[in-house]
Amino acid sequence: NEIGELNLLTALEAGSNFLVSSIPPSIGNLTSLDVLDLVTNLLSGSIPPEIGNLQALRSLSLASNFLSGPMPPELFSLTSLVTLNLNNNRLSGALPAEVGALSQIVSLSVSFNSLTGAIPAE
Repeated sequence: NEIGELNLLTALEAGSNFLVSSIPPSIGNLTSLDVLDLVTNLLSGSIPPEIGNLQALRSLSLASNFLSGPMPPELFSLTSLVTLNLNNNRLSGALPAEVGALSQIVSLSVSFNSLTGAIPAE
């Protein structure tokens, strides 16, 4: 869990590698992060709710992994997010109504998952 000790880190870009395992909950300790890019790896498991601690985050890209389960509600407390890319995973459940709290969002990508239900009206 040493990654969680890098509390001055503003960008973590580790896309297109062969990273395995799950996203560690200690990622939530990186409260200075502006960019988190873990696209195209072999990450599995759920998105940890601790990701909601990253209030400075403007870009979150977790596409093309094997992440599963519902999107944690804490994800939608990241009101500084401009880009959220969760394409091509195994996420399930509904797109929560809380998506409307992402007031700065410019790009929201959730294609190629197993989402169900209606698109939130508000």
